[in-house]
Amino acid sequence: MYLNELKSSLNFSVLESKLSEDLKLVSGIPEEFNIDLNGQQLKDWVDSYNSYSCPTIACGILTYNEENRIKRCLQSVMNEFDEIIVLDSLSSDQTVELIKENYPKVKVITEKWRDDFSFHRNLLRSSTNSEWIYYIDSDNTYDPTNEGKIHRIVRLLSYIGFNGVVSPVIKEHDGHVYTDNRKLFPINSGIRYFGRVHEEPLLENGQSPIHATMDILVHHDGYDPLKVNMNDKTNRNLRLTQMMLEDEPGHPKWLYFLAKEVYHTQNNLNIEEVKSILIEAIRRYESSEYKRYLPEAILFLCDLSIRTNSYSQLSKYVDLLEQISPNCVDVDYYRAVLVLQDITVRTAKLANYVKESLQDNTKYSYINSTKDHIRLMLTNIMWLMNNWDEANKINHEIRSEDKKIIFSNMLNEINDWLSTLKEEER
Repeated sequence: MYLNELKSSLNFSVLESKLSEDLKLVSGIPEEFNIDLNGQQLKDWVDSYNSYSCPTIACGILTYNEENRIKRCLQSVMNEFDEIIVLDSLSSDQTVELIKENYPKVKVITEKWRDDFSFHRNLLRSSTNSEWIYYIDSDNTYDPTNEGKIHRIVRLLSYIGFNGVVSPVIKEHDGHVYTDNRKLFPINSGIRYFGRVHEEPLLENGQSPIHATMDILVHHDGYDPLKVNMNDKTNRNLRLTQMMLEDEPGHPKWLYFLAKEVYHTQNNLNIEEVKSILIEAIRRYESSEYKRYLPEAILFLCDLSIRTNSYSQLSKYVDLLEQISPNCVDVDYYRAVLVLQDITVRTAKLANYVKESLQDNTKYSYINSTKDHIRLMLTNIMWLMNNWDEANKINHEIRSEDKKIIFSNMLNEINDWLSTLKEEER
């Protein structure tokens, strides 16, 4: 039975079931995912779920000098997993001592850092006796609303025969959320991590496993510049990404991340070099079965095109983004940027046209011989262009009292609006 057929059958059923409730905790599994009912009738298969035992789940954490954050991370996951394992890369601070003193049930193993995140994550995987493993970073916290959910989710996924990777919802310090981070999978699925940095769980043949998202909320502040030295992180990632390009020359993923890290390590100085790396990454994506991070590479090019005022290039990249992600709202955003830029250019041309007309002494007016109506229009145009000084200068040239009153009323409306905003902020 396909997943969509199961959902339809359960939706038509008047009987509530644990299985139907737990299905609500998982999304993104392909509708054509095939479920083996083991020869049972659907009702019997659904009822059998009630007595199905949940597989054991380990929580794995990598640490190095995390004494300021490890306690809050561990505290957030206590009592949610059958086993918690910390792999520490020989911290020089009190990380290990804090864990052993405050969380004696947590298993701590140590291993010298190998310049390879996958090596360390896979070592966690091979160090557990559990059947599933969930990875949480030491700069993450597991939300209290998750209580009891992870076992329901793993029980469900195991019951329907799901042997893929699952992502929680990770919320960043700025409110942005990620739903493709791949932190949970069954140990016996053949899935393991690949990549020295920006590592991801893949099948032994290098293919991406089936993917789903779960209703588990995690908070992350590892990219908060107020709490983390981003230069150290970026320099490390750049070095490891360059090593990956030596291991896998031309792989589009590593070209994308190389562009990101070159951009940040050079303080945005060499944008054209970064753009050329991204263009090469996209070219490589065209002939690769691997497509992860392709939308991000295009979005990065869109952003750089705006920064360099390359709007014809932006239009081309937006078209490409729409081809691969037609429902992405960022397509609409960048289309709006293009329209706004066109309006800005046209408005500037309009301002020059009106100025020249105003300064042409051979031209006269039937509306108002002082031409103050044109000056008032020009102040409006300058406001649209955010050129407040020029708007004020032109206003002082207006002689007609009625036009001055119109300008004054416009200023009063803006001041009232600003006052309202200030009141709302208090």
